Amino acid sequence: MHIVYRIRVKSQLEPYWADWLGGMALTNLENGEAELEGSVESQEALHRILEKIRDLNIGLISIEQVEDLREQNGGRNG
Repeated sequence: MHIVYRIRVKSQLEPYWADWLGGMALTNLENGEAELEGSVESQEALHRILEKIRDLNIGLISIEQVEDLREQNGGRNG
């Protein structure tokens, strides 16, 4: 199961943090915030990413499920 999430945080991040945060795409926004977006394989993996954000002492603004990749595959896992 892979679900795409969009996570917004209260601080801009250097590009190298993207790999450490699960290989998510990183976009720094003009308002001083950052957005991470990418496929997450499980709830456990999502929690690991959120723990890393916490460990960096960065404020979390929002977490949004963008899409469930199973829906794109007609309900098949993959």
